[in-house]
Amino acid sequence: MDLDDNDYPDLLIGAYNANTVLLLRSRPIISVTTHLEDSMLQSIDPGQAGCELDPESSHACFHFKACFRIESEETKLGMKIKFRIVAEPKKAVSRVWLRLADIPADQETRSSKVDHMLLIQAKFQ
Repeated sequence: MDLDDNDYPDLLIGAYNANTVLLLRSRPIISVTTHLEDSMLQSIDPGQAGCELDPESSHACFHFKACFRIESEETKLGMKIKFRIVAEPKKAVSRVWLRLADIPADQETRSSKVDHMLLIQAKFQ
């Protein structure tokens, strides 16, 4: 029985002579799959400064894409996904700095982790 009109069956639980009912509402569940497009990570030269995205860098650099795939019967535009990418999480001191590609190099904040919030939009081609 769908009591809240969200097209998912809800469950009512009661006990005889208890004068009490418990309503368990169901809701959509999404599945998020992640993967890394790492084709640019194959030939990193730590002795060469600069890279395709930041040719003026005085440090060796590289780039990759962190990809998310959302599977759901009902994916609402405007949903948000918060994520964190950590470089070398098992090392006490990381040798890698991360920054998002849309952050200008002059605003660089040398950190081994990136926290970001994505807004779900229509499928991008």
